[in-house]
Amino acid sequence: MSRPRLMSRLPRPRLLLGSCAAGLVVALAAAVWLPGRSAPPPRGEVSPSPPGAGPSETPAREQRDWRAGSWYRYALRGSYLVRFRSARPDSQPPPPLLFQFEGDWRVGVCSASQERAEVQVSLSPTRFSLEAAGQQTLAPEVHRNLLEALATPFFVTFDRAGAARLIHFERQVDLLTQGLLRSLVAATQVVLPPSPHASWEASEEDASGHYLARYQLQPALQLEKSKLHYTHLITDQGLQPVDASFRVQVHSRTQVTLAREDLWPRSLRGTETLEVDSGPDMLIPSSESQVELSLMERGTDGALTTAFHERQPSLLTLPIANPQPLEDMDPLVHERQLLAGRSLEDFIKALHSLPTEKRDRDQARAQALEGMHALFILEPAAARQIPALLRTRVPPALSSPFIGALSAASTPEAIQALCQIVGDSALEHEVRLDATGALGVVSAPTQEGLATLRELTRGTDVTLRETALLGLGTSAMNLREGDEHLAQSLIQELSTTLAEATTPAEKTIALMALGNTRAPSVLPTLQRHLSSRDAEVRAITTEALRFMPAPQADTLLSERLMTDESPDVRHAAVFAAGFRPFEPLLPAFQHVLQNDNSMAVRSSLIQVLSSQMNTSPAARRLLRWSSEHDPEEDIRRGATVLLLGATP
Repeated sequence: MSRPRLMSRLPRPRLLLGSCAAGLVVALAAAVWLPGRSAPPPRGEVSPSPPGAGPSETPAREQRDWRAGSWYRYALRGSYLVRFRSARPDSQPPPPLLFQFEGDWRVGVCSASQERAEVQVSLSPTRFSLEAAGQQTLAPEVHRNLLEALATPFFVTFDRAGAARLIHFERQVDLLTQGLLRSLVAATQVVLPPSPHASWEASEEDASGHYLARYQLQPALQLEKSKLHYTHLITDQGLQPVDASFRVQVHSRTQVTLAREDLWPRSLRGTETLEVDSGPDMLIPSSESQVELSLMERGTDGALTTAFHERQPSLLTLPIANPQPLEDMDPLVHERQLLAGRSLEDFIKALHSLPTEKRDRDQARAQALEGMHALFILEPAAARQIPALLRTRVPPALSSPFIGALSAASTPEAIQALCQIVGDSALEHEVRLDATGALGVVSAPTQEGLATLRELTRGTDVTLRETALLGLGTSAMNLREGDEHLAQSLIQELSTTLAEATTPAEKTIALMALGNTRAPSVLPTLQRHLSSRDAEVRAITTEALRFMPAPQADTLLSERLMTDESPDVRHAAVFAAGFRPFEPLLPAFQHVLQNDNSMAVRSSLIQVLSSQMNTSPAARRLLRWSSEHDPEEDIRRGATVLLLGATP
């Protein structure tokens, strides 16, 4: 089937209309304008330079629990409204399209490595409709075929941070269904940083291209995600940087609540408006979309562990940001597209001539970071030039993209360059500190990198020493899958550092580093320090319990909540509880609300409970008690407001 006439009118480079909503335009238009036909399966042609996954601002880390065999069943609901307008008075735009759906969305983990995870996804639609100008447009046969195609299981490759990178379909799945499912996957991806932060940015992709997303961490493991801007768009000439020839306006807000026990989404609600203008004579599509997920059930299924391996030879593989299939699973094809033939010198020039307007400046920096990450993967030796460049040709204010790209690449050459930057006393302190933090979060730690961090922990510079110590803890976490022996060796070193600490400050940083390891073996050490006479030591130790994969951590947190004399420690326990399974802590929560004399502690707990009130009757009961009985009017009023906004 030929493409709709809309596509033939686009200039070169022609924009391949995409995104979580607008990406459906071409496929939906085909269903509307040709209601008696369904799209044939793609032929499998490979474009000369298909685009692919870009690095996130924060390298991928094991945050979410990608446990093979685990599955999650969500209630899914959403809609896409797509409109067209034309700047030409003699042009009649197509009618608006409204697509609505409901059903079960089941995600099962097939396998996971240090860098990626393969999951199986299946949609069981209970409602599916498509209207044009308010009229149902799908012929009955087409509707039945679409329902059957939508229910065909498919697979997605995520990086370990949670960004969707590749999607794998059975070859008989038609183009329309591919577009719908790719859009749903893109709309529901959640990317986490290597360690908790108040906010972070990540480079993600959807059917339109690559964009920069910002996340804000709120109380009780609630996140708010927004798209900042697109850095690259998909055209018929491949992945192209956004320039003046494209005008893309996007406004999005996605609210996510994570499950404490595994950091999988418990609920997700996203809204987005998008408009893409690729020229004065072109039709301009705009869209409004809504997507909601609510966790209904979870479990395990051993058959998942072989599902992807068994089906992979017969699957059609697509990058999330490209409708062209990849017949060969060559991961470097993504980097080649991102690099687009540019050299290190090109990136240096680009960073020296950044735009003055903040939004354009941030976009240019993000594009440079993505491109340099690709360069360091494709040409590892290029990383060796960076230490000298930072000394001579790159001012300190522009050093961050170079350091970030080295950390994201995590090749031996990139790690070696970071080590040289860290040890170069001719560089400004902030540059060396940035490189130390980047060295501590590389995805594949090397002996050279670990030796550099160890040396810093013995130095006299306090900030470098503490940053390096925290980095050793994170390195131990990242090594646990690939080199358990080396990981345990690092944990032992950190335990020794803690034992030799003589001041509360030294103890707290060592405890934080041990918490970064997330190793069950450190729990007895943490438990001993919960009885410290120093409240700050107890508070830091309490916070370190938040990621401990052991039920005993819940018991220890309950004890801190109910018995610790310091409100700072109890407040730290409420913070840590926001990352833990909910039910084991309910008795302690009730005790705090009814007996704690600190308004700050009770108020903080109210925020934790608010994240669970739509799915937990117990949370609503506790909030209702506080709305009626808390001694402070502000807390009673706050709990009442939260309850009024709860979903019945």
